[in-house]
Amino acid sequence: HYDVLKIPMKATQAQVKSAYFVLSKKYHPDMDSSPEAKSIFADIQVAYEVLGNSSKRRQYDRQFQSQTASG
Repeated sequence: HYDVLKIPMKATQAQVKSAYFVLSKKYHPDMDSSPEAKSIFADIQVAYEVLGNSSKRRQYDRQFQSQTASG
Protein backbone atom coordinates (compact mmCIF):
# COMPACT_ATOMS: atom_id res chain seq x y z
CA HIS A 1 0.00 0.00 0.00
CA TYR A 2 2.87 2.35 0.71
CA ASP A 3 4.24 1.78 -2.79
CA VAL A 4 0.83 2.47 -4.32
CA LEU A 5 0.63 5.83 -2.55
CA LYS A 6 4.36 6.44 -3.14
CA ILE A 7 5.05 7.23 0.51
CA PRO A 8 7.51 5.86 3.08
CA MET A 9 6.36 3.62 5.93
CA LYS A 10 7.12 6.44 8.37
CA ALA A 11 4.72 8.84 6.59
CA THR A 12 2.40 10.86 8.79
CA GLN A 13 -1.37 10.62 8.45
CA ALA A 14 -1.29 14.05 6.80
CA GLN A 15 1.20 12.74 4.21
CA VAL A 16 -0.99 9.69 3.57
CA LYS A 17 -4.02 11.91 2.99
CA SER A 18 -2.09 14.31 0.77
CA ALA A 19 -0.68 11.50 -1.37
CA TYR A 20 -4.13 9.99 -1.70
CA PHE A 21 -5.69 13.23 -2.90
CA VAL A 22 -2.91 13.92 -5.41
CA LEU A 23 -2.92 10.41 -6.88
CA SER A 24 -6.69 9.93 -6.84
CA LYS A 25 -7.13 13.18 -8.75
CA LYS A 26 -4.43 12.19 -11.25
CA TYR A 27 -5.80 8.68 -11.91
CA HIS A 28 -9.53 9.27 -11.49
CA PRO A 29 -11.27 7.72 -14.53
CA ASP A 30 -12.94 11.07 -15.28
CA MET A 31 -9.50 12.73 -15.45
CA ASP A 32 -7.45 9.95 -17.07
CA SER A 33 -8.91 7.98 -19.94
CA SER A 34 -6.06 5.46 -20.18
CA PRO A 35 -7.08 1.80 -19.84
CA GLU A 36 -5.05 1.26 -16.67
CA ALA A 37 -6.35 4.36 -14.86
CA LYS A 38 -9.39 2.57 -13.46
CA SER A 39 -7.25 -0.22 -12.00
CA ILE A 40 -4.69 2.21 -10.57
CA PHE A 41 -7.47 4.31 -9.08
CA ALA A 42 -8.97 1.22 -7.42
CA ASP A 43 -5.56 0.32 -5.94
CA ILE A 44 -5.22 3.86 -4.59
CA GLN A 45 -8.66 3.61 -2.98
CA VAL A 46 -7.78 0.33 -1.25
CA ALA A 47 -4.41 1.62 -0.07
CA TYR A 48 -5.99 4.73 1.42
CA GLU A 49 -8.75 2.71 3.06
CA VAL A 50 -6.06 0.84 4.99
CA LEU A 51 -3.40 3.50 5.54
CA GLY A 52 -5.86 6.32 6.15
CA ASN A 53 -7.33 4.48 9.15
CA SER A 54 -4.96 4.38 12.13
CA SER A 55 -6.08 1.00 13.48
CA LYS A 56 -6.10 -0.68 10.05
CA ARG A 57 -2.68 0.81 9.36
CA ARG A 58 -1.22 -0.58 12.61
CA GLN A 59 -2.65 -4.01 11.79
CA TYR A 60 -1.27 -3.83 8.23
CA ASP A 61 2.16 -2.76 9.51
CA ARG A 62 2.26 -5.62 12.04
CA GLN A 63 1.31 -8.11 9.34
CA PHE A 64 3.91 -6.69 6.96
CA GLN A 65 6.63 -6.77 9.63
CA SER A 66 5.87 -10.36 10.58
CA GLN A 67 6.05 -11.43 6.93
CA THR A 68 9.44 -9.77 6.41
CA ALA A 69 10.81 -11.20 9.67
CA SER A 70 9.85 -14.75 8.76
CA GLY A 71 10.79 -14.70 5.14
